[in-house]
Parts: sequence; C-alpha cells; structure tokens
Amino acid sequence: MAVGVLGATGLQLRGLDANRDALMRSEATQLASDIANRIEVNPGTDYAVAPTTTPAIASDCTIVNCSPTQMAGYDITQWKCSINSLTGASPAIYPACDVAPGLNMSGSLPRGLGAIVRSGTEYTITVSWQPPKYDTASSVSLVIGVP
Repeated sequence: MAVGVLGATGLQLRGLDANRDALMRSEATQLASDIANRIEVNPGTDYAVAPTTTPAIASDCTIVNCSPTQMAGYDITQWKCSINSLTGASPAIYPACDVAPGLNMSGSLPRGLGAIVRSGTEYTITVSWQPPKYDTASSVSLVIGVP
C-alpha cells in the first residue's frame, strides 16, 4: 500500500509540474499575441528589440498624445515589463516598470525575456522563460507579416 501511495504522490507532482509549464506557455503565448496586435495597429514603425534590452522609461501614451515612434517605445516598455519586471543581477524592479510608489507592473514569467526581430516584411516575436528548478529555458515564437 505504501508503494501505491508513493506512486500516486509522484504522479501528482508530475501533474503539477506539467500544469505549471502549461500556464507559463499560455502566458507567453498571450504576451506574444499582445505585442503582435500592437505592431499591427502601429504599422510603419520599427518594433525590433533585443532580448536583453532593459525596458526604457517611456511617455504614458494613455494620457498624452504620442507620435508613432513614441507609441512603439511605450508598447515595448509595457510588453517587456509584463514579461519580467525584475533586474537580473539583484532582483529589483526596473525603473520603467516602477510606475508609482507601491504600484508597479509585475512581470509574469520567471527570468522572462522578450525579443522582436524584423526581417523584411515579417516580425518574429519570441518570449522565453526559465522555470524554477530547471536548467533550460522554454520559449514560444510567433511570426507576423507587416505591410
């Protein structure tokens, strides 16, 4: 009976790991889709960004009128902060993600990174993360065409 209980416990733990991975993959897919929609709404502006780029402090385009370039900067900052709002070296909030005292944008993926690469008329959007207790990162990619 003890062996059966241990086996059931092991299966339960594996199920929890699979559920956590599915949750993170779903969140990464949603984040990639979010920035894809923002790119499509603001055509003609370059959204390319490296995975290790720190989110920049941008004008809040929800309260002021922004140019298309400023809107792209705002979109990228919002997106990067939604992926991971903590600095890598010493876990602190990136200044751009610290909106106001006590109010910050929290990233949803552990050790999350986001990259956008433009190649001609296509953008490749990649969101990656590294789950706790794992040595390898996971990622999702989305390719969209732009005019």
